[in-house]
Amino acid sequence: KGGSEQVTRKEDTCIEKTTFITVAVVMLVLLIVLLALSVFLFMRLRSASPPREKSAKNF
Repeated sequence: KGGSEQVTRKEDTCIEKTTFITVAVVMLVLLIVLLALSVFLFMRLRSASPPREKSAKNF
């Protein structure tokens, strides 16, 4: 009985580790996506305003 209990305990710890890793990975991915979106929007806003100024200057 003692051996089986140890095995189940090991499995539980493994599951806990995997769930923790998956949660950490998901959080990292979400952070990266948010950063990418913010940078993309920032670049779009920046690129959107200068061309207008350039076109206005050209005209």
